[in-house]
Amino acid sequence: MNQMDIIDFICFIMINGIGLFVLFRIYKKGNKIEFFLPYISLAIPILLRYILLVIALNGIGYFLIYDLLPNQSLEETNLMDLTISIIVEVVYNLMFIHYFKKINKKGI
Repeated sequence: MNQMDIIDFICFIMINGIGLFVLFRIYKKGNKIEFFLPYISLAIPILLRYILLVIALNGIGYFLIYDLLPNQSLEETNLMDLTISIIVEVVYNLMFIHYFKKINKKGI
């Protein structure tokens, strides 16, 4: 592990922790077992969008890495990997929050 891996892991824990906290706050019914049913049912379609986002950002990122960060090694985690990871995690959690709000408004 290099320094970027540690930063990536810390960002992953913080962003997903905040996302889960917000989802628990949105889902105010209090029963934690019932929380996981909409969470898991949303995970599949959001995961598909997540995969497309990762592929798109990695494709764009690695075509531009030679222009933006020419001295970065592609053998280990670099600044481009860290940036892509943070953007994707934030978008992933924002999608969950958005759809959880829609579910709770409809009362499903």
